[in-house]
Amino acid sequence: NVGETVHPKLRGNPEFQGLIQRIIDGKKAGKTVSGSYVYLEQMRDLSRHQCYPTLAPHSDAGGNLWYPCRPIGAVSTNLIECGSYEEALRRGKEIYGNPPEGCDRCRMRCYAELSTLVKNPTSFLKETTGYLVETGKKAVRSLDIRG
Repeated sequence: NVGETVHPKLRGNPEFQGLIQRIIDGKKAGKTVSGSYVYLEQMRDLSRHQCYPTLAPHSDAGGNLWYPCRPIGAVSTNLIECGSYEEALRRGKEIYGNPPEGCDRCRMRCYAELSTLVKNPTSFLKETTGYLVETGKKAVRSLDIRG
């Protein structure tokens, strides 16, 4: 990101797309890669996504809630003073309104990946199930003393 948006030289950049594709290929080959396929593909293509920033609320060390998200930069209220996340969220909506629809400003993983997975739950479940099955197989193999 440059500020709160993707650097303009990355859009349509074949070198950037190739880098992300190599990361995806590594993940497919079994290398440990953090990030879901859906998120990585979205990063490669820089395709539009709907962000749901309140799925991943952020507050600073003083308890101030960034509403609707940190890239937009609005601090709505203090969680400690409000007494609950729900009240802080209500106050944030009162001050700034609902989170923007169709927001595609940043690619911060904490927002973009979670929002993407919410829109693609079957992809998330398939990938998570595959990971758990493979992890379970490795655990069983490590316990197999017959060798």
